[in-house]
Amino acid sequence: MEWEPGAPRERIERALDALGRGADPEGAEPIKQSAARRVFRLPAPDGPGVYVKCYPVRRRGAWRAPGRREFANLRRLAREAVAVVEPLAWGTLPGRLEVLATREHQGAGPLKERLLEPARAPLLRALGALVHRLHAAGLWHRDLHAGNLLVEREGDGLVLVDVQKLRALPFPVPRALRLRDLGLLYDDLGPLVGAEREEVVVGYASGAAPPRIGWQRAVEEAARRRARRRLASRGRRCVVASTGFRVERAGDRRVFRRSDVPAASVASALEAHARLRTSGAAEARGAGRFTTRLEALAGGP
Repeated sequence: MEWEPGAPRERIERALDALGRGADPEGAEPIKQSAARRVFRLPAPDGPGVYVKCYPVRRRGAWRAPGRREFANLRRLAREAVAVVEPLAWGTLPGRLEVLATREHQGAGPLKERLLEPARAPLLRALGALVHRLHAAGLWHRDLHAGNLLVEREGDGLVLVDVQKLRALPFPVPRALRLRDLGLLYDDLGPLVGAEREEVVVGYASGAAPPRIGWQRAVEEAARRRARRRLASRGRRCVVASTGFRVERAGDRRVFRRSDVPAASVASALEAHARLRTSGAAEARGAGRFTTRLEALAGGP
């Protein structure tokens, strides 16, 4: 194991011992579980807790390991004076299990919760300025969305989490890669803040040489491309049964659906659409494009 100074080694080592035996750490709160990783929180009665991420070791070479990459990226960001969760330890355990431990960042909450508040324009501009600062330092995030950011409860200070995909370049991030980050973030923020997401570009372009209007148009187009790719990917994945999609029979139809959309809703939406096509299609087209119930359920066509 690699340890950072000040890490609560005894508490983490007890958790590692349990994980090495194939058991869950005693008293740990499960946070997330998927095929890619498991996340626990080790509570502390008198201070911040510890988050432990566990990854199955699938490839040879520590440089490929996601926990190792995140450990190194957290150290790098801290050297750049970017607020991040504090790394505590990283290593591999018998049984091909990789473990990363970080300290809980007390006094901060999820960005998504803060974006529900009305006075959010300054926070969005601060977010744009942070992204520009990363790019100017040659740090390409590659997974930039609201779920990977915390906000200080006192003020608008932003804290980065889940930075295992970040790549450090030996030069400022090129424009095309900047737009990938910004397009992903812009697309993700749309359902949360609507047109106010333009404030992100205002904050970003305040430190950039090109005029803001040029960045605005480029980011909007990048977000549209991102949305099209996401819908295409969802369309490909939904014809295969998985944790996110179901394939089943509904009467004489074979329904491919998202797991959180009931099959009956899909079937009724298809029937309503068929009735509309045969009875009222001309009126509907004359009145302008309408949104079907199926589109309303799925969040898009």
